[in-house]
Amino acid sequence: MVVGLMNVVEKQQAIIAEQAAEIQRLRDEISRLKGEQGKPTIRGTTQSKDLSSEKQRRESKAHRKSSKQAQIKIDREEIVRVAPQQLPADAVFKGYQHVVVQDILFRSENILFRKEK
Repeated sequence: MVVGLMNVVEKQQAIIAEQAAEIQRLRDEISRLKGEQGKPTIRGTTQSKDLSSEKQRRESKAHRKSSKQAQIKIDREEIVRVAPQQLPADAVFKGYQHVVVQDILFRSENILFRKEK
């Protein structure tokens, strides 16, 4: 009984694959008649590579993520101070926190050249 069901499922899978191919052919034909291009046929690679020795040939390199802020050129530094009146009486200075803000400046430079005749 199970073998019979497996045969039925296998036949249905073959029919479904055949119908899907026919549907795609019909869609391509409709597109062609409309003046469009059909779905391209992409062929797989025919070369067979021996992947078992691929791991032996490659050396793994340690991945290091570098800080992007180290590459940013700082044009100007500003110190942002807090008014002492806004702080509690027992507040203690503990240093600065560095924050980098990037802005983009668009500048126009118009030049009038006066050429002698």
